[in-house]
Amino acid sequence: MQEYPHNLPAPTTAGEAAELVLNVFAYPGGVSARIRTESAEALNAAAALLAPAAESGDAVAQYALAVCYSEGFGLPEDSLEQVYHWSRKAFDGGVKAAGALLGTADETEEAERFDCATAALGEDPVKAHTMLAFLHLTSDTGDPARARAHLQAVIDMGAAHAIVPLLDFYCADDGGEVDPDLYLGCLETAAEQYSADAMVTLADCYSTGYYVEADDELAEHWYAAAAEQYGIEAALGKPGSMYGLGRLLLDGNGVEADREAALDYFRRAADAGCEDAREALENL
Repeated sequence: MQEYPHNLPAPTTAGEAAELVLNVFAYPGGVSARIRTESAEALNAAAALLAPAAESGDAVAQYALAVCYSEGFGLPEDSLEQVYHWSRKAFDGGVKAAGALLGTADETEEAERFDCATAALGEDPVKAHTMLAFLHLTSDTGDPARARAHLQAVIDMGAAHAIVPLLDFYCADDGGEVDPDLYLGCLETAAEQYSADAMVTLADCYSTGYYVEADDELAEHWYAAAAEQYGIEAALGKPGSMYGLGRLLLDGNGVEADREAALDYFRRAADAGCEDAREALENL
């Protein structure tokens, strides 16, 4: 396990705030969740300093603010409008790393999404490679072979946590058959990098016997680890983690089942912009 910073000092200027946010969320070891846990006060202070600087035209602060929106830290998650607004301003202001975020916005034309994400490779390679892989998999002009190459680059950089939603593709052969050992190995690595989503998926595998021999004890271990990690992130204001914790509470996985607590987390996540939480409330 890589070392990570502890108890980062609270920033006092917008420049220090932007540096803090960008260092945390670009950290290649995938331990930003733990850094957030150790340094929540500093990150909250940073988020408060960024908006005025961004409004005044500071391109680096604009990018850091876009990152906060995209990560769901201290600001509503799924705020794609804000991600696009601030990443566009930052990109046009010369911060090429913001190009990786522009690929998420509907306002960005398909060809420009590729160009912007490519421009970000030199400044934030993990986000840029991940976005390029996603674009190659979802666009009409994409190339699955190039998507796989981008995902391999992310794995090689030690950031398996960044591609958890795309692991099925990464671990499949040309015929679509998933290599169970590769898949489970990537999941375990991502889980060790504090990806709660990877922990849940790994627990699901052990619970159902999917890709691995069923093991209720290991399933419970990873559900409990995911509940702890989601709880850490939910306490720091991340709506997606509120939703994730709500799912575990609803099903009684890793924690004692508590429908009312689950609904409360769903409501909080939905109020903060999490579409999955809105759908969950509609279906309950």
